[in-house]
Amino acid sequence: CSTLGRTERGFERDGPFFRAIGQDPVLNQVKLIAEPWDIGPGGYQLGAYPAPFAEWNDKYRDDVRGFWRNDLGKTKNMVDSLREKLGELIGKTIEGMIVKSSGEFSYTDPVDGSKSPAQGIRIEFEGGARAVFRLSGTGTQGATNRLYLEQVQTDPQRLQDSPVDVLENVRKAALTVSNLVAVTGRNAPDVCT
Repeated sequence: CSTLGRTERGFERDGPFFRAIGQDPVLNQVKLIAEPWDIGPGGYQLGAYPAPFAEWNDKYRDDVRGFWRNDLGKTKNMVDSLREKLGELIGKTIEGMIVKSSGEFSYTDPVDGSKSPAQGIRIEFEGGARAVFRLSGTGTQGATNRLYLEQVQTDPQRLQDSPVDVLENVRKAALTVSNLVAVTGRNAPDVCT
């Protein structure tokens, strides 16, 4: 919705579009819901919209989508459940992989130094493998589960092996510990990079 208020001077709360809405005898009597961001300059305008606009945030959007899709909170519940298990994972063998460490991680912005806590869950296995779980509210159909798999490979004979083959044990362990297939009802990713 921020795009609709953008003029040559940037975002304007009283710009032409919003004035037109305010003058319309029908539209100025209904509640309009604005997504408070877009990718353009000054795109994040939380709290900047005039009446009759209300705003929704990522949580509200995801909850509404979850309600209509009958999966309200499933993805967040998976992350919360995994978070509760973190302390008891160290030393356990999961699908042949031994957990070396586990925990949540934060992100520190390299420009301004600000910290964003609880950015995801990292499970490291012996042998240089790890699985990283991130929950994002930016998916087109509600919350997005992101699973990143890594495996250090130092054997020169295996450097040309397929990444799918190299990561198979890490994938199995990650899916087992998170119960991701049961939670999402999917046994394959939407996107694989």
